[in-house]
Amino acid sequence: MENPKASSKPGKGHAEPSAGATDPSTQFINTHSDYSRAHQEAIVGVQRDLSAGLRGYLERIQQIERELQVRSEESYREYEQAARTAMAQQADPTKAVQEAYAKFAGTVQQLSQDGQKRALEAYQNYTNTVQEAYINGQKNQYEALGNYLKGMQQAWAHVNVDAVVDAIAKSATTRFGS
Repeated sequence: MENPKASSKPGKGHAEPSAGATDPSTQFINTHSDYSRAHQEAIVGVQRDLSAGLRGYLERIQQIERELQVRSEESYREYEQAARTAMAQQADPTKAVQEAYAKFAGTVQQLSQDGQKRALEAYQNYTNTVQEAYINGQKNQYEALGNYLKGMQQAWAHVNVDAVVDAIAKSATTRFGS
């Protein structure tokens, strides 16, 4: 089975925060908005990759089933033809029919083993796809969080923290009468 590569790559919402915005409140809003968008894109990317991986896995299993069915039907027709020929041409066809059946049974057993092997490979490819999707989603989440923190850091760099603390203290004493 082809292993569809996880495609949850960063989009526009993953861009680093804009250093050009100097108004802290606008920068806070934009940074939060960018983070929310990047977070949602990462989730959607994981869901898309998981859906594509599952769809690919199911298609591969169906393909394997169809191929095995065709091959087992061909083998049965060969057995049936060999048995008919033996019965029509031999006085005692028992040995020829048993040999034809043994060949058929061996082919069916081989097909079963081949099908199990191929189904296991398809499942392993699917689980690899699932793992890649989650790893890429996690990387995108970390990138989004890092960009969010950088944006907040840039926004706070333009804020006079002492003035904010004083305003909060003044508001508290005015409200609660101190």
